Amino acid sequence: MTSMNTSRISGLASGIDTEQIIRDLMKAERIPMDKLFQKKTVLEWQRDQYREMNTKLLALRDATFDMKLSSTFSSRNVSSSNSEFVSATANSTASLSSFTISSIEQLATAAQRLSTTSIEKDGTTLELDQSLWSQRNSLDGMTSGHWKAGSVEFASQVTDEAGKTFSFLKGDIKVVDGVAEATVEANGKSYTVVTDKAAEDLTTNEVLLDAETGELTFGETIEASSQISVNYVVNERTDSFTAAEGSYEFQLTKKSIAGEADANGVLSSVTVTVDGQEYTVYTDPADLTNSGNEVVLNQATGELTFLDSDENVKKDAKIEVTYQQNYTSVGFGVHDEKGNEQKTTLFIQGSDSFTTMMNQMNRSDTGVQAFYDEFTGRFSLSRSVAGDYNKTGDELSLYGGFLTDVLKLGVETGGVNAKFTINGIETERTSNQFLMNGVEFQLKGTFTETDPAVRLTVSNNTEDVFTRIKEYVEKYNEVVDALNGKLTEKRHRDFQPLTDEQKEGMSERQIELWEEKSQSGLLRSDPIFSGALSAMRMDLYGKVSSMNIDSAYDHLSEIGITTSADYLSGGKLIINEAELKEALQTDPESVKELFLADGETDSQRGIAQRLYDTLDGYMSRITEKAGKSTQTNDQFSLGKQLDDMEDRMIRFEDRLQMVENRYYRQFTAMEMAIQRANQQSAYLMSQFSGA
Repeated sequence: MTSMNTSRISGLASGIDTEQIIRDLMKAERIPMDKLFQKKTVLEWQRDQYREMNTKLLALRDATFDMKLSSTFSSRNVSSSNSEFVSATANSTASLSSFTISSIEQLATAAQRLSTTSIEKDGTTLELDQSLWSQRNSLDGMTSGHWKAGSVEFASQVTDEAGKTFSFLKGDIKVVDGVAEATVEANGKSYTVVTDKAAEDLTTNEVLLDAETGELTFGETIEASSQISVNYVVNERTDSFTAAEGSYEFQLTKKSIAGEADANGVLSSVTVTVDGQEYTVYTDPADLTNSGNEVVLNQATGELTFLDSDENVKKDAKIEVTYQQNYTSVGFGVHDEKGNEQKTTLFIQGSDSFTTMMNQMNRSDTGVQAFYDEFTGRFSLSRSVAGDYNKTGDELSLYGGFLTDVLKLGVETGGVNAKFTINGIETERTSNQFLMNGVEFQLKGTFTETDPAVRLTVSNNTEDVFTRIKEYVEKYNEVVDALNGKLTEKRHRDFQPLTDEQKEGMSERQIELWEEKSQSGLLRSDPIFSGALSAMRMDLYGKVSSMNIDSAYDHLSEIGITTSADYLSGGKLIINEAELKEALQTDPESVKELFLADGETDSQRGIAQRLYDTLDGYMSRITEKAGKSTQTNDQFSLGKQLDDMEDRMIRFEDRLQMVENRYYRQFTAMEMAIQRANQQSAYLMSQFSGA
């Protein structure tokens, strides 16, 4: 006899299509599984529809919260008898009142300083994007005395722990006339840098700088995680390089290198060593003597070039360059609302352009605006805010010769307060735009007491309040429509969710139409929805008993908002616009209290107060049933049912697998039996034939 694979035999002996028979048998076996799938799908659809409704209720609840705010009903208009001189707007805190401005003596202006003459030398043009050092001969007032030599640095640190003393700066900080070339900020607060005080004598606005070590000691504790930022200048800088194979050019960190070459072209202010051997530095390749250990430095770019024949500059050679750069400092100060001066010092590198310098000024915390007019060659520096904050001197102070000598800034103009008379009181403001009693005034021009006074009147903006109430009613009606739609939606029980196998024989359009009917009416007559709708109606229809409400306006219907007479509308609201506007004009306070009155009992609470709590409660009930997208199934009731359904489907799938295996075993046994019978029959036939 021949051997056979006895795991699954598909009709080889019997000629029967056992695969098809088993598939047909399993279809019948899978009917309960399909039912479970459909039930699970219905639960998922119900969950999603609950969540969709909760989103609509959330939008209404948010709108209801706004209706609980006094500002919703306190919109104000301000009319001006002459908006050419004064205009105004009012916020919700403004009372219904009037103001009379009888004169505006002067408008507030910002302090400003202008160049007295052109800052350009005759016959030259200042190139704004070229380095200041290269433009020094184009600036009329610039001399060598305006430039200093050092290295401009910046360092910052986020503190690990609270303290007063910190060490993260380089040492050998430059001191000029007893003043350290440094500015220090911590969390945006500027500190005055001192070098000659004892730590215990520091004020809270001072920081002691040890110029030799770079250590900072503040006069107050700097908290952990604070940002300390320092701009400073050291006397000189050393750059180190490790040479690569065939590399003879190196770029210094800084440009505009300080110093002047001697008659032989040697720049002795820069020190260059290669593996400890000192080199002679030239500024022009033409001056090289080819006597060995020579290097060329481009002072403008900071590029260092060795001869390619230099055997010392080999791979891994250690190169050190000690040098200074050209820089200058620009200092200015303004005064804050308390009259305290806020001073800024900027360190301008020789490689910075005029445009870069102006940008640094404009970005400074002091709030100044730098401007240069190329046509006239004049420069201006002004405060970004108007007003007089320094009663004893200038608003915009200048420090150092660069601003006065090079930029030729002259005497200060402007920096005055607005002066005016309002309701008989002579007063001042630092700005032409200011807030008074909830009204924001904008002064635009000057006039005297002999001119007609400007009268401003604050009144209710009933149109704005009307629009807000109308929009709220529309949103309420949208939710009522949605709830009624779900409660009355027809259920098509013959249209159960489609299985994957059923979808295979249908077009996309057929599937879409089928599922529309499948999902219809899943929440018909839902008790949560019907309860919410009923409670919302009760909240709206009940009177509001409050001592702040006139009895003529203690019900929605009395301000022109009623329920639709069409019973099919499900309780939607209708607005009589004329009646609502009349109520807002006649008694705006009663209308406001009708919505937001507070009290211990429901009857004492305003409509918005009641409705907000109702919506909040029913949203919680829906969440308990259908959950949120961020929750897991075990946190809400439908989710638990879905998990249970999933477990049942998994168990049933295991059972189906067992049934299918049993069918295959049975048919395999039958096939093997038929095969054996066929073999025996063939054997007997062969015996008879041989006889």
